[in-house]
Amino acid sequence: MKRKTLITVIGIIAAVLVLIAVTALVAFRTPKNEDKTLNYISYDQDECVEILFTCPQYQKQFINDNGCGCALQTDKVDNPDARGLENLVRSYLAHKVFKPENEGGVVLAEFVAIGLEKSKKEVGKELKYETWAEIREYYYNAKDERTFNLMHRGPIVLEITETGKNYIIHGHELLDAGDKAILTEELSKTAVSWLNNPEAFKKTTDIIDQYIQQESDATLINNRIVIRKTGTGKTE
Repeated sequence: MKRKTLITVIGIIAAVLVLIAVTALVAFRTPKNEDKTLNYISYDQDECVEILFTCPQYQKQFINDNGCGCALQTDKVDNPDARGLENLVRSYLAHKVFKPENEGGVVLAEFVAIGLEKSKKEVGKELKYETWAEIREYYYNAKDERTFNLMHRGPIVLEITETGKNYIIHGHELLDAGDKAILTEELSKTAVSWLNNPEAFKKTTDIIDQYIQQESDATLINNRIVIRKTGTGKTE
């Protein structure tokens, strides 16, 4: 009986020591935030490269040797658009999903939300944000012609956290628009219903094509800009 009690006590002591060691290790790895104007979202440099986030009013994004997050602005200049989910998603699609493959290439993206599901875990209001997106890379080819590569046209599901103060996009999943079985399995009923409505699908994708083309017409590539001439369809 005494031996069992001794083994139990030793086990408890060992567990406490492990807990203390882990706590000390976490405390050692997590930099102390002595600057009260900086609100860290992550202390992991690799994660900071992958995620994209908005900041509360009168705060702006920052990244430093300790991590990334939102910093208080001393000038109190506020840009409401910078806090919007739509602009955050568009920026993520253009900068985090693909990298330019051609010299001087610029990646542009446009999208429409086709579904939204909340995580059953309800941890920090996790969202499954479903989009139909078109992503293109615009560049000048060997003939010095302004052209583009279609990098993706189809569903992209984003993993988003809504904290109440900001949105954080943690990652994404690209889905093959031609794989009906996968789309039915991975997307919500709302999204699948939209995909199966030919009229709504064509109308929306036509608008996406128009918007991304308009954006490309006003985007500098290799320090050159193309201006679309009204009525001619030509560019210069």
